[in-house]
Amino acid sequence: MNLGYIYNYQDYEELIRSNFQKEDLLHQDDIPLDYHGYYIGIGVQLCKKEDGNYYFVADLSKVPYHRVRDLAVPRHIHDLAFLLAICNKYIPIYDTNGNLLVTMEEFKELRRKMSGLSEYDAGEFQFSDNLNLPDIEVLMKDMEKDRKQVALVAPVIEQRTKQVVEQRMGLTGGIADLNTSYELINTGSTGRGTNVPNDFDFDFAVRMELGEFRRTFSSKSFANVSRLQSLLQEEFVLVPSNLINVTTARLKLHDVNVQFKKEDGEETEEKYDIDFSFFSNNKRFLSTVGALEQRLEQIRVQSPEKYYMVLANIVYAKKVLKAGSAYKPSRSDKSQGGLGGVGIENWILQYGGSFIDAAQSFVDAAKKCIEMYNVDLNDINNYNNDSKDSPAYKAFIEFQKIYPVFDFGKSLESVSKGIYPYDDFVMRNMRIGGFLRTYTCLSNQLELLKQESFIQDDEIKTI
Repeated sequence: MNLGYIYNYQDYEELIRSNFQKEDLLHQDDIPLDYHGYYIGIGVQLCKKEDGNYYFVADLSKVPYHRVRDLAVPRHIHDLAFLLAICNKYIPIYDTNGNLLVTMEEFKELRRKMSGLSEYDAGEFQFSDNLNLPDIEVLMKDMEKDRKQVALVAPVIEQRTKQVVEQRMGLTGGIADLNTSYELINTGSTGRGTNVPNDFDFDFAVRMELGEFRRTFSSKSFANVSRLQSLLQEEFVLVPSNLINVTTARLKLHDVNVQFKKEDGEETEEKYDIDFSFFSNNKRFLSTVGALEQRLEQIRVQSPEKYYMVLANIVYAKKVLKAGSAYKPSRSDKSQGGLGGVGIENWILQYGGSFIDAAQSFVDAAKKCIEMYNVDLNDINNYNNDSKDSPAYKAFIEFQKIYPVFDFGKSLESVSKGIYPYDDFVMRNMRIGGFLRTYTCLSNQLELLKQESFIQDDEIKTI
C-alpha cells in the first residue's frame, strides 16, 4: 500500500526518525516540476505491507540533479542508504521493478564505518589491527612537538578574533540568543592534531546571525559579513600582500604576524596563514568537524595509546598523498583533485584508523575500474579532467559508483545554503588526475612496505 510521496531528503530522514509518525511529511501527489522544468524531488514513496512492515520505493527515473549525469542515480542510492544508517534503522528500498537497492549487509557496513560516533549510537570505535607503521614513534614525537607549537599560537589568534567580534561587532559568545551571539570554531587540522608537522595554517569558521542565507546573501547578511571581514583585515593585515582572497563567505590571509610566548616564556613572532569562513548561526547540528572530533575523542577515551597511533596514520596518509600531488581537493587546487585533508581523515577513520587498510581498499577498488577500461597509467599527469570519452574518465566514474568516502557530519556551507548537507569526498573533491595519482602513490607505498618486509600480503586486510 502506497502511503504517500516524500519530497526531499530532510523529510525522508525526519520520517524515519519519527518511526513514520509524521504523516504531514507525506504527500498524495509527487512533487511537480519547478519553473525551470527540472524535477526537484527525490522520487521516493513510503509503502506498507499487509504485515505492517514499511518499505520505500524509489523511482530511479526521478533523481536529484548531479553535475555528472552518470552519477546521479548512484549518488541518490548512496544518500538514501546513508540516511538509513545514521538513523540506525534498516528499511528496505526497492526500485520500481522490485529490485532491492540497499541490502542489510550494506547497511551494516555503513554502520561499521561510523563506529565511535555517539550521535548515531554507533558504539565504540572499531580499531584495525594494522595501526603500526615504519618509524611511527618518530612521527608521533614530531607531531607532539608540533601540537605544543599550535597550543601556543592558536589561542592568540582566537583571542584576537573574539575581541574583534565582541568589542567591535557587539556580539557575544555562546548560543543563548542566535540573533546577538556567535560561535568561533577551529575547523582546521591543527585543532585536531592531524596536520603534517611543520606544515600547517589555521582555519576558523565564524557562525553568526546572517538573516536569510541561502544560495545568495541577503542585504542584511552581506552587510554583517562584509563588516566583519573589514574589521578582521584591520586586525590581522599589515600590508596588502597579506590578503590572498576575499569572497562573500570567506577571508584568506597570508603570512600574518602572530606574537606569542614560547614555552620558556620568551616573546616571539612568526608568520601564519589564516582562513576565515562565515556561516549562518540559525541551526544546531553535528558538523563535519564536530563528527571528526567526536570520533577522535571516543578513540582517545577507549585507548590513549591507539589514539596517537590513529593520528599518526592520518598524518602518514597525508604525507604520502602530498608527496604524490594527490592531496588538495579540486575546489582549491584542480591540478591535484585529491580527497582533501578532511576527506583523508574521514577515509582513514572509516577503515579502523589504519593507513594500510584504507590504502589497500582504495587500491583494490580502483584497480578493478582501471583494468576494466584499460587505462594507460604512463601519463597520468596530463589527463584532461573534462575528457568524457577517455578510458580514465570512464574508470573514474565507475570508481565513484562503488567507493564513497562519507562525511558523517553536516557541511556548514551546505546547511547555510539549504542544500543536502552530507558530502561524499570522492564525488565532491576528487577528479580524474587526482584519482589516478592517488591510486599510483598508494600502490607504490604499499609495495614499498612489502619490500621492506614491514607487511606481508596475508597481513593486509580491510575490515
